[in-house]
Amino acid sequence: MLAPKWTSYMRVGPWLRCERDKRYYTGQFTNDGYIKGLRRWWILMSNIGRGIKENDSSLREIDSGIVVFRGLGNYFNDFAEDAEIVKQELLRIVSPNILQALDRLPAKFIGVHIRAGDFVSTGQNMPLDYYMRGIEAARELVKEPVPVLIFSDAKQGQLDCLMQSAEVKIMPPAPAIHDVLALSRSSILVGTNHSSFSEWAVFLGKMQSIWSRDGRPPCNLFDSILV
Repeated sequence: MLAPKWTSYMRVGPWLRCERDKRYYTGQFTNDGYIKGLRRWWILMSNIGRGIKENDSSLREIDSGIVVFRGLGNYFNDFAEDAEIVKQELLRIVSPNILQALDRLPAKFIGVHIRAGDFVSTGQNMPLDYYMRGIEAARELVKEPVPVLIFSDAKQGQLDCLMQSAEVKIMPPAPAIHDVLALSRSSILVGTNHSSFSEWAVFLGKMQSIWSRDGRPPCNLFDSILV
């Protein structure tokens, strides 16, 4: 695998949408084990205009070249059985600081992902009463007192109505990879419909999840409940 470029200074969309996470990933991952440096540059220069699409029917017969993965394809369906491989590779390349932060999470908790940011500007954000219903449904399913950890890019004060008890905590800002891996450790997850971030967390964690019946249904690979 060619080492990714974790920082793109031409990424202006998050700034225009006033997103909290500007999607710069410098220092969050290692490229150990990937092709990098001059060898990476030479391979790219030698294959300009010759990228092989991931779904090319003749892919297995080609001896050399760069296979290009682009877009969402069939979503999770093409690698539904490979969640553990993907998760272990993410844990291998992620920064030690992020791993240490993950180790400080409770052993059991209800995870809630509330996507605001760009979803507010596009009108895809979910009403807060859905998350209240979702938290109550999750508590009934867990059947034991566990903390509720909310991961969100909402602005300060926007989620105050969800702070019903000391057991509910809004997590401080953190890198996106920390939050998706943290959510993957939830005992049960309350997700945001339409958000691939929520679905990635469930895909990696393989836990039961809760979604709004009024939004787009989650991927059919997930063990999901609609409220």
